[in-house]
Amino acid sequence: MNEIARSSTCVGEVKFLQGYDRVHLKIGSHALFLSSEQEEWGKVVGRLVAVAIEHQELPVVFSSRENFSKVTDILKESGYAASEFLKRKEMIFSSYGENSSDGFLQRVFPVLEGFVLDSHQLKKAGVRCILDLSSCSNDESLEKVLAFEKEACELLGSHEFPLTLICCYDLRKIEGNFTMKMLDLHPHAIFHSDDEEPPFLVRIATRLFKDSLTHLYNSRYLVERFQEELDRTRRYGGKFSILLSDVYRFRNINEKFGYVRGDRILVNLARILKEAVRKVDLVCRYGDDSFIFLLPETSKEGVKILMKRLNQAVKKIKMKDCQLELLFGSATFPDDGKTREALFDKTIKSLKKEKSQKSAEKLLTAI
Repeated sequence: MNEIARSSTCVGEVKFLQGYDRVHLKIGSHALFLSSEQEEWGKVVGRLVAVAIEHQELPVVFSSRENFSKVTDILKESGYAASEFLKRKEMIFSSYGENSSDGFLQRVFPVLEGFVLDSHQLKKAGVRCILDLSSCSNDESLEKVLAFEKEACELLGSHEFPLTLICCYDLRKIEGNFTMKMLDLHPHAIFHSDDEEPPFLVRIATRLFKDSLTHLYNSRYLVERFQEELDRTRRYGGKFSILLSDVYRFRNINEKFGYVRGDRILVNLARILKEAVRKVDLVCRYGDDSFIFLLPETSKEGVKILMKRLNQAVKKIKMKDCQLELLFGSATFPDDGKTREALFDKTIKSLKKEKSQKSAEKLLTAI
């Protein structure tokens, strides 16, 4: 295995466990660990807790007492006395009880929010939570877990929340269909081999980050890259912008030419948009006929120039009695906001304003 792929690394203020193909388990990640035996679980979780301690994160482990004892054994081998960290509240352990984690799932996020506040007071980088869900096996339990995982995806995907969530399942207790659903909900997976240390990460599949129709990156990948750009610009200064585009009245195009033709138009449009931007820019499909651009080192003036270039480029798509037109909304860091929420809110509002103005113009023309 590549030595770089196996290393724990720190770049600037961004700390992570590095895996294959530059896959990083950074604060804000959502990862999956599937184990087939308790000893393996203890080895991997023990190593993940040790890395959290090394990176000044607050490790939080929710599991049975039996499983946690295996973690403490691994920590001891790494030179860490778990009892001392627990005593100083620099590591948190909570037991589910005898049988199940079902009840805890209903209150897990408020509890984790409390630990995030604790980590801030302790001047930690964030919280690394290992959630042992290996007791879940029957259909009712798995349905509750599935609902929880979807909520976790929404939380970690839409907020600047300093939490890394690692969800652990027992492969012997879950069926293939549930396993596939879990793979779909977790961008990263953690694997372990007895002859390779430490455990390593893989990005589960490119398809998780690619739109199946246009083969552009999707919103899940955008969230990951956006946070990287936000961290970089906060640290080193400068500007970056996001640009959201919609095809004006694309529904009319679908109704006129049919959805099959509409899909072909979107594929062609995606190719043209990608060709029209710089290599450092990121173009993602944001849903239906929406595309979003992440533009490093780009000011408001640079965004205006790009919008003109994009609308010129889409004129290459020729259709009978119809011409594609893009409407835009944008925001620039730090002028329009300094957080993900503020920048996206500004972008969406400016696009809505553009649509309203366009509709008003069409109405006046008709009169």
